[in-house]
Amino acid sequence: KPTVTTALHENFENKIQLSPNPANHIVRINNVGKSQISVIDSLGKVVLEQKNQLDNVEINVSKLPVGVYNIQINKYNQLINKKLIIKK
Repeated sequence: KPTVTTALHENFENKIQLSPNPANHIVRINNVGKSQISVIDSLGKVVLEQKNQLDNVEINVSKLPVGVYNIQINKYNQLINKKLIIKK
C-alpha cells in the first residue's frame, strides 16, 4: 500500500508546474486540481493561502518581497512542495 501512495504522490508532484519561475507579479500553477495552496517564506511563515477548485490557478505575488518561497500544495492529504523565486 505505501508504494501506491508514493507513486500517486510522485505522479502529482511531477505534473504540477509553476511559471514563470522566477516570478514578479503573477505565478501560474498548473495541474493542481482541488487543493489547498500555501506560499511560505524563508522563515516558515505562511504569507498567502487559498483553496483551489480548478486545475490551473494564478496567484498574485506582486506584494511579496524578493526572495525564495516554498509553495506547499495539499492535495488528497499529500503535501507537495515546490520552490518559487520572486524577483523584481
